[in-house]
Amino acid sequence: AASLARKAPSPSKGRPADDASSFTTQSDHAFFENSDNKHGEGIYKGTNIYKRESVIMRSFNNNYNNFNNNPNDFNNFNNNFNDDDPFFDVRNIPSFLGAQSLLILIAVVSAAILHTPKYGLGPGFKITSKAVMDGALAVVPMALLALILDKIEPYSRDLQDVSRATQRSILSILGGRFKPFIGLATAIMLGVVAGVGEEMLFRGVIQEQLTKSLGNEDLSLVLTSVIFGLGHAVTPLYAFIAGIASLFFGSLYIYAKHNLVVPMVCHGIYDVGALFWAHYNVTTLPEYEQRDLLNDRW
Repeated sequence: AASLARKAPSPSKGRPADDASSFTTQSDHAFFENSDNKHGEGIYKGTNIYKRESVIMRSFNNNYNNFNNNPNDFNNFNNNFNDDDPFFDVRNIPSFLGAQSLLILIAVVSAAILHTPKYGLGPGFKITSKAVMDGALAVVPMALLALILDKIEPYSRDLQDVSRATQRSILSILGGRFKPFIGLATAIMLGVVAGVGEEMLFRGVIQEQLTKSLGNEDLSLVLTSVIFGLGHAVTPLYAFIAGIASLFFGSLYIYAKHNLVVPMVCHGIYDVGALFWAHYNVTTLPEYEQRDLLNDRW
């Protein structure tokens, strides 16, 4: 302690030695040398280090209490976080995820009531590398169809309305500025939840029950696709395209001998790509067009 005291700098002129922002001084070390208190706490409290840290902790506690006592602080944080994107509210992401997740709950409850095999997962449900690979490869024809529709879109008002409906949804979730990491993470979460929930409900429950009741797998496939399309009837063409997609997913389900893993993987991967691509596209629009999208103008 004596050695440290000799090396310690003296307090600056014009500033008290016990100022909370000063470093340890000779008087502090003298306290260590002369004190009869052998307990670290008593010695520590006699130094400027303790005083300085006390000021810091009091400041932290005051800020912490102010944050807890003011429920609007989270809104202020959210506004600051979104300063550069007037259309983005981070709270919309869990809201949409929660809404999509309800499909899984509905599927499980419906399957329990109707005694559908494996709570809506279908009688042949089995996670295998082949099933996952088949589902991933099945994305290719869907991606090609999406590419063709994208090329035709400039010449079709109805296809433009379909794109705008998708862009409007993604704009309300992710805002109007490109967010590669948040956008990809959100697309993955939504894709997984939608792929699992929609396939459980429409393939694992509805298509399975219709096949059981009608005894005709092809007819149940068509009826399920009609229901699926009506459930996505944002525009008439949107409903038609969704119905075609449902025919494809349902055919995969039949081809895979009622192993729901195949259409789940295909549906999920496609949705991830479509959502992320829609997010990128909508961020290339000028702000006034983004505002018109949210106001449903055309």
